[in-house]
Amino acid sequence: MKDYELEGSEGDYFNRIIDKETLVGKVQRTGDVTRDVLVNDGGSIKDTGLYELYVNVVVPFVDAMIEEGERYAGIAHPEVTGEELPTDNWISRGSTSVNGFGPKGCEGTTPQTCAGEHGPGMSYCFGCKQDVASYNLAVSKRKAPPNDVYSSVPDDYKGDIDDSTGNIGATTDKKRWAGLNSKEINADSFNQPFHPWYWAGIDCSGFVSRTLQSAGETLNANETTIVNLDVPVQIHPTDTSRTANYTEDVAMDWVGNNTFFTVNDISYSQRFSRVQKLIRRGDILNYGGGYISIVYSDRPACTEDENGKATYTYEIIHAYGGDDDKGMYRYPDIPEAGANRNKRVFGRKVIKTWNNIANPTGFGRLKLWN
Repeated sequence: MKDYELEGSEGDYFNRIIDKETLVGKVQRTGDVTRDVLVNDGGSIKDTGLYELYVNVVVPFVDAMIEEGERYAGIAHPEVTGEELPTDNWISRGSTSVNGFGPKGCEGTTPQTCAGEHGPGMSYCFGCKQDVASYNLAVSKRKAPPNDVYSSVPDDYKGDIDDSTGNIGATTDKKRWAGLNSKEINADSFNQPFHPWYWAGIDCSGFVSRTLQSAGETLNANETTIVNLDVPVQIHPTDTSRTANYTEDVAMDWVGNNTFFTVNDISYSQRFSRVQKLIRRGDILNYGGGYISIVYSDRPACTEDENGKATYTYEIIHAYGGDDDKGMYRYPDIPEAGANRNKRVFGRKVIKTWNNIANPTGFGRLKLWN
């Protein structure tokens, strides 16, 4: 954004630029709270207010967005009173009863109960849109099948686990297994076990949507282009009478169906590499195929090889689908990764990683106003 400091008649700049007085009022509070100063005094002070709009609206919005994303990743903010983080008491998917990743302390137990600790963050769940509070209430402490009770997901499973026994059929305090994957999901019918309604966690679009919604609420931005996730939406492709709330983790991935952000017309990663230097903290990256993430770094770091080819590195925060059941992520072999350099960790959850997960095909920014 640029402060043009333009002067002239109203007609010259009508619908092109707005002055600070219109945007933020006639006076500006200074560091000295005993006095105010005019923002346009008719003399030497001529300010369009665009920088002030950026500092007082855009920056707080992005900060709130990132803070909410960190919360889903299990990163605490001690200055926030009553902050609720995702529970640690869940177990990831796995092909055997003991190779899922579990809560702190599960490793090294006899008999073995997990393949390792999954670390902080909400579980990834394909098609799921839960917020932190509903996830903490719903997620089971038990691993999805195969486990010590079921060799596979029962046909009559309906998100009704009795956590005290591991059996399905609970009528009160029903719990849901974490981590529905893309190969299982079936959102066409509630009368089968693989509807996201019966599983716990969040997917990439749900994560981005939740962070945007929270940031919008922080700014009281109810009239912006941010989609309200708590209003009834259709959850069946043909039956318009079947609606539910996103707070109940609806099985609807609305990436591409709603225009809350604009992805530039960039079809190939080669073209995108030329504009990677333009991305900033809070931008939304699109990878094609419906996957999105949020840029975490303030801006990319750029290095060039002996041929002048540029490589950009930056951090992102996202609900990562990982490597299907294994759900692993490997940090890049770069100095910026620090102690995690080239380290392989469980990643099928909300997590902060580097941009080495895939090549983006485009990027966008939320439009806060027209």
